[in-house]
Amino acid sequence: RQMCIRDSMGEALEVYQMAVQILGTIYGQVHKDIGLCFSKIASIHFRIGTKESREQALYYQKQAAYVYEAFHGLDHVQTASAYFNLGLYHYNLRNVGSAVHNLFKSFFLFNILGGEYNPEGLSILVNLALIFQENEQYQTAIGCLYEALDRTIALHGPDHPKTVNLYQGLGTAHFELEDFKKAIEFQEKSVKILTRFCAPNDIRLQEAQAILLRFQKVVQEKQKAEQVKGESKRKFGQNKVRRQPGQESGEHIFKNDAGESSSILKNKEREFLLQKARMARMNARYGFRRRPGFDLMRFLQAQTQEWGQQMEEDESKEGR
Repeated sequence: RQMCIRDSMGEALEVYQMAVQILGTIYGQVHKDIGLCFSKIASIHFRIGTKESREQALYYQKQAAYVYEAFHGLDHVQTASAYFNLGLYHYNLRNVGSAVHNLFKSFFLFNILGGEYNPEGLSILVNLALIFQENEQYQTAIGCLYEALDRTIALHGPDHPKTVNLYQGLGTAHFELEDFKKAIEFQEKSVKILTRFCAPNDIRLQEAQAILLRFQKVVQEKQKAEQVKGESKRKFGQNKVRRQPGQESGEHIFKNDAGESSSILKNKEREFLLQKARMARMNARYGFRRRPGFDLMRFLQAQTQEWGQQMEEDESKEGR
């Protein structure tokens, strides 16, 4: 640790590798301290920052996860934490599929260990939402954020400061989907909570208010653009509409109670169905809907077979 503080990364790596050799001769290749050394070596390589060192970090973190799983089993905090870090290392190398796979694995393990409302599960949900949002999978990101928000409200209440980031994340995701009403609604909730707990000159409150103003400004600009576009299409003496007897001059037959034309309603219905189909595809792949009872033994058996095959492939590659 002292070497890492002094930025003597090379010396720190040598010390940890020497510790792995000594522990291997005493306890064998499967011991919790060896997994800890592998995890520390991975973090040092990650701090170095080059592409080769990040690949080395991923390799050593895999070894740490395998050792922890062999020593503790799947239902242990260190095993779940190792797979969480492995997912983050994968995403740092832009291996999005592997990152999501390992983060979900860690999420299920923490749910088994600490229940539905453990803080580690909330952290994983937020990280998954950020990954999906960066890859423009906004519906899946919204699913993660809603799940995290429900758990946070159950733990702390609806007006707790810990819900602010979740409301802001939901507002941003809905804004990207052009659901401006929901975006403004969630951003107003975050501003309201920050107003209660922060001083007027607090930077967090100022940033939240600036985001809210940006959302409102975009909505106003779109409304003006639609209004100008609608007026430019109408010409004098054309587009006259028949009116029913007793109907006021400002209302048209093809408008509903809210004043929306049938073409706009059809477009809205079509967009709603498209979003629903997109959400169904996302849920089929990464779904967050409440699943039936979780079969732990079946999950463990399937994952053990998969990881055994992966370890055999890694050993065969090393042998070559």
